[in-house]
Amino acid sequence: MAGLTIKAINNQYITQATINDFNDFLIECEAKLQQVAFKSEGYFKVFFQLSRTLNERELIQLFDCAHRNHTIILGINESVVNKPIKLWQTPLFAGQTYEFYEDTLIIGNIVKDTHVCAHGNLYVIGDIEGFVDMIHKDCVCYCSALNDGNLRIFDTTYQNMTIFTPTKLYYKNHQVVFCKLREGFYGN
Repeated sequence: MAGLTIKAINNQYITQATINDFNDFLIECEAKLQQVAFKSEGYFKVFFQLSRTLNERELIQLFDCAHRNHTIILGINESVVNKPIKLWQTPLFAGQTYEFYEDTLIIGNIVKDTHVCAHGNLYVIGDIEGFVDMIHKDCVCYCSALNDGNLRIFDTTYQNMTIFTPTKLYYKNHQVVFCKLREGFYGN
């Protein structure tokens, strides 16, 4: 049993599978695609969300299985594992340095003269008035506002910013780039 599920959404199907043994996955996939093909008229569309990347041989076997069962593959994607986010609710005090090694949600302000060093993404429900140092170039900072806040990502210099709207800050071409977020927008 490979842990394969097929869900119908808007006349298309999404297949989610955890693959431990590819042969077991292929047998289960064949059986479930046959069931869907029996109920469908002609070809039907499927998107595969898999727990790991398939090698070339496995991809060919999956495409053969799909062809035998009148399946059009819309795409194949590895599952994204959501990392846990650390929740920080205690106040950050001026003159102190805080270091976070995982994605962190800070509820409250990063006050003046506070230094925050982040190795993961940083989500701040509050104002950034102090210093934020994002260590890696793939780190992203989301905040409610920056009020004379200083932010650095990877190899950039500290940039002093004042932005009074929710903002996403990230690294691109050796500089900190920001985009203001609008109401109802959550993500890239």
